[in-house]
Amino acid sequence: MSEAGEDLPVTENRGESLALQRGEHVNLALFVWMATGIWVNFDAHARGSDYPAFWGVFAPVSGVILLYYLLWWRRGRSREYPPSRWERSASHHSI
Repeated sequence: MSEAGEDLPVTENRGESLALQRGEHVNLALFVWMATGIWVNFDAHARGSDYPAFWGVFAPVSGVILLYYLLWWRRGRSREYPPSRWERSASHHSI
């Protein structure tokens, strides 16, 4: 029988792998943040907002503005046209 640590595979430096994991989490968070902004922008435009870019930029940045948009502003306005393929994709990725 071999010694205790002999059968274990040799791995890279543990610090490097943790850094990669953190980088992947940051990339995922940025992707979700951007998808949320894109979806809010498309949705606000479809609901007749005069400033959809405002909603698209500030809603993902501030959770308070996002909640205001989702729970109050969005409910009072109906869509002028159905969601596009890009909007559906962005909404799926933001959820």
